[in-house]
Order: sequence, then C-alpha cells, then structure tokens
Amino acid sequence: MPEETKNEEAKSEEEPVEAEETEASEESEEKKQKDIMLRSGLSKKDTAPSAPRRFTPEEIAAYLKAQKKKK
Repeated sequence: MPEETKNEEAKSEEEPVEAEETEASEESEEKKQKDIMLRSGLSKKDTAPSAPRRFTPEEIAAYLKAQKKKK
C-alpha cells in the first residue's frame, strides 16, 4: 500500500512540471518571433498594418454638403 501512495504522489508532482515546460516553450517561441522581427528591422506595427477606414456614400455626401455650407 505505501508504494501506491508514493506513485500517486510522483504522478501529481510530474503534471505541474509539464505545464511549466509548455509555458516556457511558448515564451521562448514569442522571444524567437520578436528576435526575428528586430533582426529584420520590423516592429509589430509594421507587420500588422490596419486598413484605412472606408466611408459609405452617405457619409461622403454628408461631408460634401457640410463643406459646401462652410463656403
């Protein structure tokens, strides 16, 4: 019976270690990506540009009307 208890304790100790290793590998992967971007001279802003806003025809018409009223 005492041997079974030891095995259960050993199993419970091993599980958190695996989770820590996964977190460490994810962090190292992020560091690799960041390192690659820095070496290539890119920043996160350069790698993910946002598209310019597209105005609807109604918004354009309202803007043009407002511009005419100003003159």
